[in-house]
Amino acid sequence: MQTRILATLLILIATFGLVAASSSLSKTIIVAGGSLSPATLEVHRGEKVIWVIADQPVSISFVEEGTVVPLTCASSTPVYVEILPPDTTLALCFIEPGTYNYLVFIRAGPGQGGLPHSPLWGRIIVR
Repeated sequence: MQTRILATLLILIATFGLVAASSSLSKTIIVAGGSLSPATLEVHRGEKVIWVIADQPVSISFVEEGTVVPLTCASSTPVYVEILPPDTTLALCFIEPGTYNYLVFIRAGPGQGGLPHSPLWGRIIVR
């Protein structure tokens, strides 16, 4: 009986330790109800940012006045994501310190066309 309880406790400690370790390597931004939460996010170099697109299709564009935004841990490329449908995610890894502003355009639903909302401004601060 004591062996079974000890084994269960060790499994729980290992499981929660892995969850805590993995969650410290990424942070989440929720796009829902016409807003970003949070609109400004601080991360460390190499940390992943995950946008969760909850209820409306969106486009995301980083706006750095024509410069290349160093994103992903593999390469530096300008980022513009054409359309992300609801119930999807976008994950990017930031490798250079700095402040990165971006726009989220909420796209109209099927058959509605155009951009029905003003864009949402977001900011990622990489330390």
